[in-house]
Amino acid sequence: MAKKYQPVESIHCPNCRIELIDFINAEYSIRRKIEPQATPGVNAEAASDYSAPPPADIEGEPEWIPEVQKKARQGEQDAIFEIIKYRPSWFAFPREWTLIFIGLFVFMFPLTVLSMAMGSRGVNGLADYPWLVSGLQGAAGLLAAFYAGKIFLTRLSRKYLLNENTAETITGIIARNRASVQYQDILSVDVRQGYVDRILGIGAIELASAGTNRAEVQFHGVSDPENIQKIINERMYARRK
Repeated sequence: MAKKYQPVESIHCPNCRIELIDFINAEYSIRRKIEPQATPGVNAEAASDYSAPPPADIEGEPEWIPEVQKKARQGEQDAIFEIIKYRPSWFAFPREWTLIFIGLFVFMFPLTVLSMAMGSRGVNGLADYPWLVSGLQGAAGLLAAFYAGKIFLTRLSRKYLLNENTAETITGIIARNRASVQYQDILSVDVRQGYVDRILGIGAIELASAGTNRAEVQFHGVSDPENIQKIINERMYARRK
């Protein structure tokens, strides 16, 4: 069956002023004659005698399509399969961010926190125990630093890749684990979002293949999961053609 083509652009022959119309992904290609123009060294009558070949079904690309056209289409194909890298979003850690905020608040306002817990009379008696305030500040600072480090290391240790032929997850910093699936083997691309995830614009991508009943590859906490789902679907269909 012939390929379906759509017109892209027209090109004029510099000598005979014939307009060559490229049909990319069309049932046929056409060379259309236009009125010859006065061009030095060109016989106008010879140009006007040109007869366009009849349309014909073409299985491949017409040989007369310029090389620049082929390179342009190849560039579009390469853009579809460019390597895209993802990591968990900064918003994928709401519990950790909440604890960091609490730790920083206690660290900066320890007396306010103690007055809320003990009342004003209890706070007045803390003058004899300055180590209690310092200890509370230190514990709050350690709490905030611990969860800030956890967020940073979690993002550093998880990488999600959309390669040319596979979707892949890489976990770990020193010892690394890899899980991948071929685009043509993917059966379903599911987006999983909770209520908070939808508000924050994050979610999880689950890719299941023909060989298993579970998600072989998962992208956790990524931003704009619907767009990632769209990209994976495009690559699936392109690889199955």
